[in-house]
Amino acid sequence: MRLAFPIITVIFLLFCVWGAVKKVDVLSAFVKGVKNGIETLKFIFPNLLFVLSVIFVVRSSGIMDAISSFVSPLSSAVGIPPEVVPMALLRPLSGSGSMALLQDIFVSCGPDSYTAFLASVISASTETTFYTLSVYLGGIKEKLGKVLFAALLLDFLTLITATVVTPFFF
Repeated sequence: MRLAFPIITVIFLLFCVWGAVKKVDVLSAFVKGVKNGIETLKFIFPNLLFVLSVIFVVRSSGIMDAISSFVSPLSSAVGIPPEVVPMALLRPLSGSGSMALLQDIFVSCGPDSYTAFLASVISASTETTFYTLSVYLGGIKEKLGKVLFAALLLDFLTLITATVVTPFFF
């Protein structure tokens, strides 16, 4: 934390010097950037609030546990340990939630276990799809369904690929 303050100060001063060299009004550019950011926030915030609310409801209601229990027999048949299923299902919704589940897998199965290795590969190779789409495509409504389908399909293919490839590296 002590190192962060001098680094931020140096970066701030470099921007001011760069603005003086380029003859840019740094204050006006900053204010204009903040105004653009607030305009962008107007489009993103409702979608982001919705996604965060859905994540909270899914995590606290027990829906994820019910889905995991339902999917676990099929996942075990294709080589996905039952402990990994909740993390794989939560990853498209919540990065922090899936990281908490990954930590639970490390504690319960051991960090050197195949289950932890597979969960790490899945976590590192998938995206928080709903969060990303709500932030980047919040203002674009007409193509959101196609992009969502493609993103979720890629998440699923990543899960399958990780399951097939991971044993070769473990």
